[in-house]
Parts: sequence; structure tokens; C-alpha cells
Amino acid sequence: MQKVVTLLLAGLIFSGCTVYRGERKSTPAKDYAKELSFNDVIKFNLTNADFSIQKAEIQYIEKGTEVNIIASVRHKSDNKYLVSLRTRAGIEIARIFISEDTLLLNDRINKKIYCGSPEYLEEKYGISIEALPLVFGDLIMERHREEPVLCKEGESRIMAMIGSREVSFLLDCNEMKVTGISMKSENTENHIEIALGEFQSIGREIYPGIIEISESFGHSKIKIEIKKIEFNAIDNINFIPGVNYEKIVIR
Repeated sequence: MQKVVTLLLAGLIFSGCTVYRGERKSTPAKDYAKELSFNDVIKFNLTNADFSIQKAEIQYIEKGTEVNIIASVRHKSDNKYLVSLRTRAGIEIARIFISEDTLLLNDRINKKIYCGSPEYLEEKYGISIEALPLVFGDLIMERHREEPVLCKEGESRIMAMIGSREVSFLLDCNEMKVTGISMKSENTENHIEIALGEFQSIGREIYPGIIEISESFGHSKIKIEIKKIEFNAIDNINFIPGVNYEKIVIR
């Protein structure tokens, strides 16, 4: 269960006060080749602000084993995430808190709490906190880039580095959202591919309704379908540890 929950972190980071079912966003075809900048795209990143996903349906498949669960996530713009994983029947199986320096995981099945830092995810599974916004189609750059985004037939291929990983973005220039991401490490043959689709809008916010994540080394796949999402300010994120849980430090 710990491995399944941890791998699912690559695909779970969502969270507000009125529930919406977003409408499909449609924009007329346009050539942005001479007017679209990297800042134009980055300012629409979902993780720039607070948001909530009340319900996301998740399917995890690895080597013939399939797990179906429900997730809800609260996100604050200062890189804090609170994720709840539940069975289809509504029973919570895990609660996860992630910040820039803390990783906490309540395993409600085995009555254990795992404590560590986000570096554990990167070292063991290749998932860094800096890379988590990629799940939402956010464009992440390590340095400021002044040059314009060059689009051809409504798309642009953008290369960047996130830590030690080389990342390739496929950008939809009309929606100003990333529709495909490929991440690889220079030290391994393991690749993570993220496909984003069924984009919907609430006000100025555009988010992917469907997210599919595949990992080449373990041949695992995660499919996420966002059902209910909100965009509202969150005062605080509190992680309440389980009472009398066994504490396990992960390194």
C-alpha cells in the first residue's frame, strides 16, 4: 500500500468553496508565433494560486493489478498540498501533507504515520515537489526566458530542466496550456510521460479534465479524472496525525 500511495503522489495534487463542473473551453484558431511569451503562459499556471479539487477519480495500473480510488486535494500557492485518498465506498485510506520541507503520510489501514522530507520522493521515485505542478499542465522553467514562444500550427515544443531531469513540454498555443510532458533523467532509462486533455474552464482558470501518467521502468499507469474543482482562497492547511499511530521516519 505504501508504494501505491507514494506513486500516486505524482498524479494527485488538487483543491476552494462553491463546486463547479467546468465547461469545455473553446478558443478560435490563432497564430501566436510573434506575440506569445513564456510569461504569458506561466501566469496562467494553476499552482500560482489556491485551489481545491473535491473529487478526482483515479485508476492505478501496474503489472496487471488495478486499483481504483477517489482523491481530494487542497493546494496553497506557497507549495503546500493536502491529499486525501479514499475507497469508492468513501473510507479514507491515507492522508498526505507535502510542503517544501515536510512529507507526512497517515496510513489509516495499518495505523502508521510516515514522516520525512520531499527529497524522499525524488530519491526513491523521481518525483520532486518542483515537478508536482506539471500534473496540472503548468509550464515550469528554472530560469527566466525573454524570447517569444514560437508556435507552429498552434503548438510549440519547449525544452527545460527541472533538477536533474530533462523535460519536454508540448504547448497548445491557443489554450496556453501544456498538453504533453516527457521527463527523463540523465542517469537512468526511466521516463515519465504525462498526457493532459479535456481542458475545461472556470472564469479565467483552465484545467485538464483528464490526466494520464505513465512510467516506463515499472510499466505503471495512472489515470485521473477531475470531477469537481473550486478556485478559492484557502486560509490554512492543517494535517492532523492519527491518534496512537506508529511513527516511522522515512529517508
